[in-house]
Amino acid sequence: MTRTEENLLTDIHNVTDVYTDKHFVYTSGKHGDGYVNYRNLGAAENVLLLRETVAHLLRRTLEPVNVRQYRNIVAVGPETMGAKMVRQIPLLTEAELSYNIDTRILKKDPDRTGEFVWDADPERVLHEDTLVLWLDDLLNQTSTFRKTAPMVYFYGAQIHSVATIGDRSSVSPHDLAVRQIVCCEKFRLAVYDQGDCLECRNAQPVVTDLGHGNQWRQLNQSYVGGFTTVR
Repeated sequence: MTRTEENLLTDIHNVTDVYTDKHFVYTSGKHGDGYVNYRNLGAAENVLLLRETVAHLLRRTLEPVNVRQYRNIVAVGPETMGAKMVRQIPLLTEAELSYNIDTRILKKDPDRTGEFVWDADPERVLHEDTLVLWLDDLLNQTSTFRKTAPMVYFYGAQIHSVATIGDRSSVSPHDLAVRQIVCCEKFRLAVYDQGDCLECRNAQPVVTDLGHGNQWRQLNQSYVGGFTTVR
C-alpha cells in the first residue's frame, strides 16, 4: 500500500536538512530564510526511503502521460543524487511501478570540470519517440539541467518531464522546454544580498552548522542577532 505524499515527506525531512524559517548564509555570500539539502537521503541507511520516494515521484510523473504513444521510457539522472535516484529504478517491483524504464547516468567528467559524460551508450535507448524523464533531488538554479539536456537532444530525443523531490526554482516547463515539472514539494525561499537582508534587519540568529554560517560568524562576531544551530 502506497503512502500519502505528506507522510513520505515527513520521513524525508526527518533524515535530511529542510528548513524554511531560519536565517542562513549561503556559499554565494547571500542570505536567506531557508535551506534545502536532500543529500542524506542517498546514505546507505536511507536507501529504502529513497527507493520509495523515487517510485512515488515516477508514478506522479507518468500518471497524466499517454505512455503508449512512446517507443520506450528512459530515466536519466546526473551525478550525484540524480544518479542515486535513477539507480533505484531497476530495483522497483511491478507493484511499486508498473512500467519498464531504461536508465542512464550522467556522470561527472573526470577530465573536464563541470561537464558530464554518459555511463553507458545512450544511442541504444534514446530515439525521437522516447519518453525521457530527467530526475534529480532538487531543482535550484537549473544549471545542471541546462548543461545535460543537450546530451539528450544530441540523439534526437526530447526531455518530456523533469521530476525532483524539491523545487526551489522559479522556472516554468516552458522555460526548460519540457512538458511538465513534477516535484513532491515546492519552495519560495527568500534570498538577499547581505546589505539588504531582512533577517539581519530583524536580528534573527544566523545558523552556523549549515551553509556558510560559521565562516560568516568568524567575520561578524558582534552581530546583534547572535548565532544558533539546527542539527
